[in-house]
Amino acid sequence: MFKKELLKDERVIYQSLSNAFESHKIAQSYLLDGPSNPQKLKTAFLIAQSIIEDKGGLACEECTTCGRIKNMNYADLFLIDGNLGKIKKDDIEELIARFSLSSIEKENKKVYIINNVNNLAKSENIMVLLKFMEEPPSDNIYGILISDNSAALPDTIVSRCQMLRFHAPSNALKLDHYLALGFDEKEAQSLAKLDFEINELNDEDLLLANDMCDYSYDHLGGPYLAKEFYEKVYNRYKDNQSFDRFLKIYLRKMIDYLLEERNSAALKIFLEFKDDLGKNFDRKLLIEGLCYKLGKIGEY
Repeated sequence: MFKKELLKDERVIYQSLSNAFESHKIAQSYLLDGPSNPQKLKTAFLIAQSIIEDKGGLACEECTTCGRIKNMNYADLFLIDGNLGKIKKDDIEELIARFSLSSIEKENKKVYIINNVNNLAKSENIMVLLKFMEEPPSDNIYGILISDNSAALPDTIVSRCQMLRFHAPSNALKLDHYLALGFDEKEAQSLAKLDFEINELNDEDLLLANDMCDYSYDHLGGPYLAKEFYEKVYNRYKDNQSFDRFLKIYLRKMIDYLLEERNSAALKIFLEFKDDLGKNFDRKLLIEGLCYKLGKIGEY
């Protein structure tokens, strides 16, 4: 069960949640913050299970309801996954519309999870979410936000949440995570060694990285990606010290995409690109090589 894993790796967070549920003092909104860590999303689901199960402690993780929540087969659970791209106004409006209706499940509790809430790309989207948090349609609505960098979020969002701060995951934890996803040991070891620091990027860099990931996801390879990189990225950053930082966030997000899609051919190319990036090769040649290799495998 995951709660045993959480107790071992994040004892303070485990104890905080356990005490809250045992004393029935549950926050209306939680913010799971800290370096990228696969345990944050798992913890979000554990919180959702515990809220809905409502048995005076952390969820059992074994009953039918817990299984349905874990498998996203529970009608009153709504997930917005910002790891898959920009979070748009339509995503927040769909959440509001869904949760403005009466509960479908007999437990009469609704929980939404927003993974990588930093991907709320525009301030107007943040304001829509904030208004929903401040004035939810009913008292039985609970929110769980996940962030790799809460300092980049508006104080108005952060102040409405109970913060749970996670440590950076150990290499062993990352290795187990990728093995559990079905990668062989060599691939899992390569993925576990990835170490991206994204907090140094400013908002403009993050927005451009998001745009480029969306574009690359649609046109992975060939002249489309090359043209877009040259026009939007290389010409902008070629004389700027933040170029490598931009590439790190772009790589991080693209690798997340490719892991989700199990695109092993493209994933291998991006892992090689990451290794070459650390060898101080010419950046223009690296970009050209990336586009050429991606072009060889075609779109997917």
